[in-house]
Amino acid sequence: AALAAQAAAREARVHARIHGLPSAASVSLAVGDAGGATSVFDVTVVGVPKDLTLTYRTVEYDAPHHLRVVARSRVFISEDRIAVTPDGDGSIVEYDAQLRFNCFLGPADLALRPFFNRIADRAAKGLCVAIKGTKV
Repeated sequence: AALAAQAAAREARVHARIHGLPSAASVSLAVGDAGGATSVFDVTVVGVPKDLTLTYRTVEYDAPHHLRVVARSRVFISEDRIAVTPDGDGSIVEYDAQLRFNCFLGPADLALRPFFNRIADRAAKGLCVAIKGTKV
């Protein structure tokens, strides 16, 4: 049980790094195996006027090649995709993150797209740190 708890804590730290969340108040494994097909993570982000918790559910999982997680709140939808392709002695990791407004707020996406893109760029940088890689 202690090893499972350590693995869950490590996975939560990697998840926070992947999302480049210096403003993350907490990341915790809510359901499933750490990093597995049934994983569900709660990510609480410091916000104004209050913190926001996004629950990321694993919706596609083909270890070690592909992972897609999606979080939905009343306001946001966050979708992250990671694809890994072997390349010589290493791997090429593709990361795509989409953050958009949910429901009736959808039209405001265009105005806030630069802000959302900065969040995605931070997440990509966090992934590079987590896997000790470089952006190409």
